[in-house]
Amino acid sequence: MPSVWLKVKRFSLFANINTIKIDKEDYHPGGLFFLFIDFYNPSDSADAVKKRSETARSAYLGGGTILNSLEYEKEVPEEAQAQTLINLSKLSLNKVELTPTELVIGSGVTLQELLEHPDVFPAIKEAAALVVNRNIRNIATVGGNVASGLFSPSVNVASMFLAMDAELELETEKGRKIHSLAKYYGCDPHKAEKCLILSVRIPRSAADMAYALRRYVRTQNDISILLAYALVSGSAEKIEKLALVMGGCSARPMRLAEIEEKLTGQPLPNRDELVEMVRPLIHPLDDLRGSAEFKTEVGAQIAAWTVYKALGKL
Repeated sequence: MPSVWLKVKRFSLFANINTIKIDKEDYHPGGLFFLFIDFYNPSDSADAVKKRSETARSAYLGGGTILNSLEYEKEVPEEAQAQTLINLSKLSLNKVELTPTELVIGSGVTLQELLEHPDVFPAIKEAAALVVNRNIRNIATVGGNVASGLFSPSVNVASMFLAMDAELELETEKGRKIHSLAKYYGCDPHKAEKCLILSVRIPRSAADMAYALRRYVRTQNDISILLAYALVSGSAEKIEKLALVMGGCSARPMRLAEIEEKLTGQPLPNRDELVEMVRPLIHPLDDLRGSAEFKTEVGAQIAAWTVYKALGKL
C-alpha cells in the first residue's frame, strides 16, 4: 500500500489514542511503508514540549504538509527523519483574536482560515494567498509555516509576519516566553525547533502601513523561489518607516535592516539606485531553479518594485 495512504489512515483511525506503537517488523526504513513509529497525543502544550525534548527523532505534527511530503523524505537524511510525531490538533491552538493593541493568531490556524477570517489584516491574507494550492492551504498551519522558516529561505506567511515585527508566544522547557520572530530566526534552528509555537502576535499598527509584495516563481502553483515584502509609512517625499523583507536570498527570511535605516527619514531614491543598494545585501544560492547571479538580480529588482509599489509610485 502507498505510504501516504497508510499515514493518513493511521492519523484518522487512532486520533483518540494517546500513543500508537508500530511493531518494528512493520517499519521499513526509507519510507516504503511507514515513516513514523510513534504517534503521541499530548495532554497540553507543556507535555508536548516535554515529549519533544525527551524523544530523539521526534517532531510536532500540525497540518503535516511538510512531514508528509516527498521533499522531506528526499532532503532530510534518513537517520534524522522523525519517527515520533507529537499531535497538536487537540491543544486548541486554532483561534484568532483582535485586541485593541494586537492581532493574535494561534499556531494551529490554517492558511485558508487566515484568508477567510474577517479580523486578519489584508497584507497577511495576500501573503497566505501566495500558497495557491487550496488543498495545501486547508491543511498547512501558521505554526508550521513559521517553524519551517528556520530551515527554509522562502516562507510566504512568516515573511510577512517578520515585516510586521511579529512576536511569538512559545512553550519552552522553562515555561512560556515571548520572543520576537526576528530573534527566533536568529537562534540555533535545532534548538528553536524544539520550542512549541503557541501564537503569533502582531501589533495592530502594522495594519495602518501601506504594503506591497511580489514573488518570483516558475509556475503559479510552485513554491516561491524569491519573495519581497515592503511595509511603508510616510510618502515618497519622506519615508517615515520602512520594513523590507526578502525570502530566498539567505538561509532564512531576512530583514534588509541596512536599507530600512538608510531610507528612514529620507526621500525615495531613484529606482535604479535602490536596486544597487539591495544587490550586495542578498546572497541566494545556486540551484536547479536559477543561478545565484540570476537570483540576485531578480531579487534586487523585485525588492525595489515593492517599495515603489507600496508608496504608490507604480
